[in-house]
Amino acid sequence: MESVQQDVNTSMRGILVDWLVEVAQEYKLVSETLFLAVNYIDRFLSCEVAPRRRLQLVGITCMLVAAKYEEIYAPQIEDFCYITDNTYAREEVLAMEQQVTLLLLLLWIQAHMQFECQMLKLPKHLIGQTWKVLACLCIFVLVSANSN
Repeated sequence: MESVQQDVNTSMRGILVDWLVEVAQEYKLVSETLFLAVNYIDRFLSCEVAPRRRLQLVGITCMLVAAKYEEIYAPQIEDFCYITDNTYAREEVLAMEQQVTLLLLLLWIQAHMQFECQMLKLPKHLIGQTWKVLACLCIFVLVSANSN
C-alpha cells in the first residue's frame, strides 16, 4: 500500500477499518461482510491512488459491494451516504462502485490467467493476448451496463 499511496498511510487505513466496524454494527451486518470489505479496501489501495479526502468513500463503497455479496438485505446506497453525514452523493458512490468492481474484476482475471498458465501450460504469448481481450471485454460490459 505504501508504494502506491502518497496521501494515505497505514494509520489512516486503521482508522477507516475501525469506523467500518462501527458501521457494520450499526447496520447489523454479518462479520463476513466486514472482512470482505476490508479485503476489497486493501486490494484497491494497493493498486489505485486514493486521496485522503476520498478514503471514506472507498471504504463505504467496498462495504456496499461486500454487502451486496454477503447480506440477504444489504443496506441501500442512501444508507451509506447517510452514515458519512452526506459527505458523498449517491452518484459519487456509484462512480466509485464502478471503479472498485472493475478493479476487482481485472484482479480476478489476472489471477485466473496465472492459474490457467500453470495448469494448462499455455504459451506466454497467448496469455498476453487473452488478458488484453478479457480486459477489453470487461470494460465493455461495465460501460454497457452503466449506460443502460
